[in-house]
Amino acid sequence: MTPILDPAAGPAQTETCTLDLQGMHCASCVGRIERSLRKTAGVEDAAVNLATNRARVLYDPAQATPASLIAAIEKSGYAAAPVADARRTEAEAPGRDGALWNLVGAAVLTLPVLLLSMTSMGAMGRAMAGTEWLFAALTAAVVFGFGRQFFSGAWNALRHGGAATMDTLVAVGASASYFYSLAELIWAARPQVYFETSATIVTLILLGRRLEAGAKRRATDTIRSLVALAPKTARLVTRSGERDVPVGSVQPGDILRVRPGEKLAADGIVTEGSSAVDEAMLTGESLPAEKTSGDPVVGGTLNVSGTLLYRVTATGADTVLAQMVRLVEEAQGSKAPVQRLADRISAVFVPAVLGVALLTFLVWLFGVHAGIAGALTPAVAVLVIACPCALGLATPTAIMVGTGRGASLGILIKNGEALERAHRIRRVVFDKTGTLTEGKPSLTDVVTCGSLGRAELL
Repeated sequence: MTPILDPAAGPAQTETCTLDLQGMHCASCVGRIERSLRKTAGVEDAAVNLATNRARVLYDPAQATPASLIAAIEKSGYAAAPVADARRTEAEAPGRDGALWNLVGAAVLTLPVLLLSMTSMGAMGRAMAGTEWLFAALTAAVVFGFGRQFFSGAWNALRHGGAATMDTLVAVGASASYFYSLAELIWAARPQVYFETSATIVTLILLGRRLEAGAKRRATDTIRSLVALAPKTARLVTRSGERDVPVGSVQPGDILRVRPGEKLAADGIVTEGSSAVDEAMLTGESLPAEKTSGDPVVGGTLNVSGTLLYRVTATGADTVLAQMVRLVEEAQGSKAPVQRLADRISAVFVPAVLGVALLTFLVWLFGVHAGIAGALTPAVAVLVIACPCALGLATPTAIMVGTGRGASLGILIKNGEALERAHRIRRVVFDKTGTLTEGKPSLTDVVTCGSLGRAELL
């Protein structure tokens, strides 16, 4: 993690660091982490993005350090680590396979519980009476086995500050229906069980989170495609000869050779040779640019025709390509003004839902006189409906997808606010001096000369 000097921070020196976060599941988690960071001495601003699972913190290095920021996040019940490589994406984060197997296992056990429960309601009725204990066992494996992440998340939130999150809603809804059904099974003469409700709650939420993770991974395809523009090796020219070396070992001042069809490994200045270089990824120009001695070249661009020798001027995070990647990452992690409203609502969302669920239970129990079983079902329904928390996830995911899609089309969007304001654009002015193209040349006319025929010329 390399601190970045913030030029807009004023006379006092401030630095910005980016942290990878683990354990976030909802907008309530975002609010808790941001509040913890902003209470830390030396922190001037903090922004947490649910879609990227990252936090960007502006702090005074005289009062705070990345270690103190991580400690504040851990104190709030979440894990954090510095982003060691700006090219790491959400798709490379650990734990994806475990989440998939949790979903598969929960679905496999939930399906028989759901089907057998529907069967037991029909004409077979009491012939299926012995299956309730099977329901209880399968549901316990789903809720407390494959769905244990919800209970651990709810407990961590309660233990660190007594807060409630979306995990709390899932845990309360699933456990309420499960333990009520278990009590009915043990003590009631004619038990009314709702094991399929508990199992279905956990399985559907696991499915929803898997779909959300898939959407986030697809949104990072643009960053991966930008990173892929850089070659893995470079041809280093020394007094003793030439050899291929890893790009990471190239230093400013080195002389590199790039042959026709190869990509430039770093930014530099041409010292020898002439060639045409395809710079479309940077300039959008479809025709290659001619490069001769003294001309600048950019890493990641494609050498088309001749051989070039160039002196390296920038490597790693200092290259133009790395800055483009960083710009897209920052845009994907930025917040749009509309998200501030979502953040304010999410701060009280979970407690409000718990209150509404409790009120629903009391109204059905004492107002409608539906009994405990009749009151429990609508109360659990309130908790289940609120669980996915699309309010907190939709906006950052939309920004992530929008900025990523723009970058894939050659449009770099500065931040979420610029993207949100773009819907008011009515006119677009292109300063391309008459060369606005489709991105690649095409043959429009064939003019023959002398005895050469059209077919022969083609």
